[in-house]
Amino acid sequence: LPKLTYLDLSYNSLDGEIPPALANLTQLKRLTLSNNKFQGLIPRELLFLKNLTVLDLSYNSLDGEIPLALANLTQLKSLTLSNNNFQGPIPGELLFLKNLTWLDLSYNSLDGEIPPARTNLTQLESLILSYNKFQGPIPRELLFLKNLTVLDLSNNSLDGEIPRPANLIQLQSLILSNNKFQGPIPRELLFLKNLIVLDLSYNSLHGQIPLANLTQLKRLTLSNNNFQGPIPGELLF
Repeated sequence: LPKLTYLDLSYNSLDGEIPPALANLTQLKRLTLSNNKFQGLIPRELLFLKNLTVLDLSYNSLDGEIPLALANLTQLKSLTLSNNNFQGPIPGELLFLKNLTWLDLSYNSLDGEIPPARTNLTQLESLILSYNKFQGPIPRELLFLKNLTVLDLSNNSLDGEIPRPANLIQLQSLILSNNKFQGPIPRELLFLKNLIVLDLSYNSLHGQIPLANLTQLKRLTLSNNNFQGPIPGELLF
């Protein structure tokens, strides 16, 4: 089907390996194979579909490392590989997909440190890396992605202090729960006036709770930390 631009086979019981012959669909822009039973590696041939803007392989049993050749998909806007068995680090090459607005690698067994987000990812709006095995601090370069609205790094082994997020002015959801963060909540967090969800639970944060200015906040979770002092009065208005 040489003219096919859209292929969605999601929510079936398809199994086996993803066929390399998909590479024949050179006009394909959207490929969705989520919620099936596919196994094995992502075929390298798939990574020559240079017109792809959406690739969703989530909710399968794919494994191996995330292939470096994903960098060939320069038109990609949305990449979802969540709920698989991928291992190893995030390849740095992934950070050259400058058109990405959505990146979801959650619920895998990825490890290592989160690579510094280069200035190429200026369009990124949602970054979801939860439920993996990432270690180390949040790279400060991540905090210059000014279009981010969702940042979910929960359920990893990240540590250090939460860096000052003053540049993330569009951020609506910040989820850092179930990690090993220490230190106080940075005061710059209080100027993210678009925040709707803030979850810092299950860490080792301490100090007082400073929460003025977050007038849009609908969900606040700070449980299982080491906070002290009174509940701030601003929280009650």
